[in-house]
Amino acid sequence: MKLSPLAAAFLLLPLTLAAAPLPPSPEQLGDIRLNDGRTLLKVSLLRAEPDGLRLEHAAGVGKVAFEDLPKSLQSRFHFDPAKASAFRSAALEEDARRAAAETRRLASEVMQKEATNQESDVQRAREAFYQLLSDGGYNFAQVDKALRDSIAILKEANRPDLADLLEKDRATLSARETVRGTEASKHEREKLLTRIRDLEAQVAALQNRPLDVAVVQQTDFIPFFVDRPVIVPVPTPIPDLCPPPTRPIRPIQPSPLPISNLPISNLT
Repeated sequence: MKLSPLAAAFLLLPLTLAAAPLPPSPEQLGDIRLNDGRTLLKVSLLRAEPDGLRLEHAAGVGKVAFEDLPKSLQSRFHFDPAKASAFRSAALEEDARRAAAETRRLASEVMQKEATNQESDVQRAREAFYQLLSDGGYNFAQVDKALRDSIAILKEANRPDLADLLEKDRATLSARETVRGTEASKHEREKLLTRIRDLEAQVAALQNRPLDVAVVQQTDFIPFFVDRPVIVPVPTPIPDLCPPPTRPIRPIQPSPLPISNLPISNLT
């Protein structure tokens, strides 16, 4: 019976695993009492290095310097202080090199991101600048100052490529301002010439117009009526002396005597 390639590979898998060498098992060192008084339980050796041993024990995994190990382990693994010092110095230099490389990598990423942002900002600013030139409604001094400030900032940021672009834009602004000034002067001159031609045409029309003859017409006098009330004075009769003659006239009575002239008997 013919087997498929997949079935053949499956049958050969146990043979392949059996032929592969097994990794060596960690060397068991038992319990180790360190020079500082600590005791590591159930210690297994993971790797021996010139300055110490990497161990696995009941409390975890770590490296123990030869200076902290007992003399028996130092002799067993051929501890050499000079080689240990050189190994440590090389390890410190390697750590410093890796740290510097990581710092440079991070700095490069930040600078690349910042450079991308700067390029995007300059691109947007240039698009707005050329739109402003197209519209024509701008102040030359203000725009020129903004370009000069941006060029100084980009040079300080070590971006001469972007600064050169803005230098070209500044030259374009100066050339456009010259053309704009010429166009403005031409427009004002045309307006003045048009005004002069209009005045000349008005003067010519006045000179060529025939003289007006004043015609005297007789004006009829049309009387008008006053439409406001007219006050006519009406004399008012003055009344006669009172009493009126219709009342009976009483005779004049003699005036009574004063009290001082009355007899005393009349007072009682």
